Amino acid sequence: MSDGLKRYFLVISQAKTGTTTLGQVLPAVCPAGTYIAKFHDHRLRLVDPATTTPKKFAALQHDLGVLDGIRALNPETSRLVVVTAVRDPVARIYSHFFEKGVYPSQALRGTTEADWSDERFVETFRGDFRAMLKPLLRVELKFLTEILNDGLALEFPNLGFRGIADRMERVGPYARYQSGAIVGLVLPHDGLLATLRQALADLGVGAPEIPETVAYAGESRGFGRLYQAFMDQVPFPDKVLELAYRSPMPRLLYSPKEIVAMRQRWIDRWRTGGWQERLA
Repeated sequence: MSDGLKRYFLVISQAKTGTTTLGQVLPAVCPAGTYIAKFHDHRLRLVDPATTTPKKFAALQHDLGVLDGIRALNPETSRLVVVTAVRDPVARIYSHFFEKGVYPSQALRGTTEADWSDERFVETFRGDFRAMLKPLLRVELKFLTEILNDGLALEFPNLGFRGIADRMERVGPYARYQSGAIVGLVLPHDGLLATLRQALADLGVGAPEIPETVAYAGESRGFGRLYQAFMDQVPFPDKVLELAYRSPMPRLLYSPKEIVAMRQRWIDRWRTGGWQERLA
């Protein structure tokens, strides 16, 4: 894509959709100086330095500097490429719970997977999951409207963004949109890096050497068996499951039929106590 425009890359995606991986890979494969940052929520609120830790305050100052840099981009000569990944909302919420409610917990500290039976682990964290489920669902439901649509328009008025609606174009396994000087890449969490390679090549970045797989947090932290057992034995309540699949995020990539199939796979898993292929 030789249009003379300079492209800058910004990751804006929900937690547990591969943002850490994208934040590691993009700086290595994009042209020097064009990778900006990654955010889960780029709309930052001012904080009181008297009540904020120095580390958090320094991070906030850095992030505000990043946003100021984007606001200085010239839309006549530059494009901001916003990279977002989409994951099955139920799988993402389970993963987000483990990140926020399990791994930092006092109960898990100093233990290994071998110290836990599936039953004791599930009973220890079931109540916490129920308490956190609705707040985690709210994050899922509001991300498209509040972060991608309204957030990009309000934060970067210089780039002329007018929203994603009616601008989405499916390009093989991923989707792309353009509004003003913002180009959006919407990538599937499954097959994330292979799809990223294709999307970057389509933008003219070339065909960079990108690994094929993503390291998943549950397995990489040594609690993979317990992670799987928890998902097998702690289902979503029916109403919460219904709301999860009303999330606008999977609709960016998947057809209604594919979304129904995602939902049914979880129902089947909870009914049988595990994925069918794991039981075979």
